[in-house]
Amino acid sequence: MSSAARGLAVLGGLAVLAVAAVGVAPLVGMAWIGPSAIWDPAGAGMDGEILWTYRIPRVIVAFAAGAGLG
Repeated sequence: MSSAARGLAVLGGLAVLAVAAVGVAPLVGMAWIGPSAIWDPAGAGMDGEILWTYRIPRVIVAFAAGAGLG
């Protein structure tokens, strides 16, 4: 495997890990919020409100800040 191909493989692996972290991070906290709160925030009650008001915006801002450091 050439150096360029290896670099692309590593970059692709890191991208997959980043997407997985951004996808799971909003669901984990003091209390686990199930994925159903993503698709039906009104039906999830307070969990949906917490997820969409606090957790998802914080994860997006944290990801953007981390990307800006690199």
